[in-house]
Amino acid sequence: MSHNPVHRKRRIWWLYVPIIVVATITYFLSFNHTLTLNGLGLLAMIVAFGGLAAIVKEGSTL
Repeated sequence: MSHNPVHRKRRIWWLYVPIIVVATITYFLSFNHTLTLNGLGLLAMIVAFGGLAAIVKEGSTL
């Protein structure tokens, strides 16, 4: 059983899911633009991966 309270898990989930959604949208919209925006899209996917990793870490029972 996880030592984190349930409300902390919910807070982490609702904090990072919007970040992941916005970062993913930014990534796919950047395909049609300049190299700078493609770099921004790559950065956005790194942020999205970090958010997903945080959700998994906080939600795991290890």
